Amino acid sequence: MKVVILVCLLPLILGASLDISNCPMFCPNTNETVWVLIPYCYAFRNKCQFDVIQCLLGPIFSQNVRVVSHEECKEHCNTTCLELMDTDADESLKQKCKDFLHTCRSGEGYFHW
Repeated sequence: MKVVILVCLLPLILGASLDISNCPMFCPNTNETVWVLIPYCYAFRNKCQFDVIQCLLGPIFSQNVRVVSHEECKEHCNTTCLELMDTDADESLKQKCKDFLHTCRSGEGYFHW
């Protein structure tokens, strides 16, 4: 929910004037993973969710985006959140980091939205 709100507000925050009237607002809850380099590897639950983000963020998001295979994507997993593991960071944040990396490396989904 937080991600959806952020995504909806981001164009307004950045002052972008985008026409989002044609953006899909509801997506099926299906797991047909779309792997994307932005430039790190990121997994979307399905093509519809990827299309929503791409539509809402328009040129801001689409500039350096490439849909790729999982094999290519997993070479670019973002591991910077691993630095949190030895800190006093919130346990739920540490778990999200682990889940995200597991999804990126293995292809098994732990989607948070």
